Amino acid sequence: SSSTWPDYSELRPLETQASMVARFADWPELYNLAQLRQNTVPVYAAVYMDDLYVDFRLSLAAAESIANCKVFVSNSMYHDALRSRAEEAWKAIWILRDDTID
Repeated sequence: SSSTWPDYSELRPLETQASMVARFADWPELYNLAQLRQNTVPVYAAVYMDDLYVDFRLSLAAAESIANCKVFVSNSMYHDALRSRAEEAWKAIWILRDDTID
């Protein structure tokens, strides 16, 4: 069989389900983008330049589409920073909240 998962044999059992999700085109809108552009609640986000799972440019674009959103950008932390470097990651978020960039 010509698998769509040739490099990850452990994922081959999910090939049928993954193909169904990939072909499905009638997804409902996940977020109300108009409302996010009018957001009044403070939002703080961490974006990692070298994230293995989330594209940097897409992350920034998503954050920029939310009004009242401040972004901490890091090239020294990664996707799991809240777990692996929690103190440092939260410190950066609180700096955004307190608006005390030094």
